Amino acid sequence: LLISLEIIKNSYYESRVEDVEQIRHLQQRNEHLSKEIMSLKQKTLVEGQTNTQDLLHLLEARQKDIRCLEAERDQERQRAQGLEILQQEQKNKDSQHKSQVDKLQQEIRLLKDKNTEFKEELDFQKGEVVRLERLLAQKDYNK
Repeated sequence: LLISLEIIKNSYYESRVEDVEQIRHLQQRNEHLSKEIMSLKQKTLVEGQTNTQDLLHLLEARQKDIRCLEAERDQERQRAQGLEILQQEQKNKDSQHKSQVDKLQQEIRLLKDKNTEFKEELDFQKGEVVRLERLLAQKDYNK
């Protein structure tokens, strides 16, 4: 019985030693995994900060691009407004010129009409001069 007890006791101690070794091995494995997890967390944190910084730089660049595009749009809008103003001014000038041209054409028609009247009057007067010269010549002839 003592021998059996001794065998059981040794067996128990051996299993306890194996359990302790297995526990020690698991603790070491746990420590190693904990370190690996911390390393991955640190790496993820650094990458996250880097990604965040990269994203912030991209965001700043996009905002700058947007501001530039808005400034260009405002310049184009102002240029378009300036062109509209110039176009309106040109229309006004064209309208004034057309009005002046119409007046000048009307004056030309009036002058042509007067010129025609003067020609008719001149022709009439020439005819009168010729008639009077004939009368005068007839009168001189009759004397």
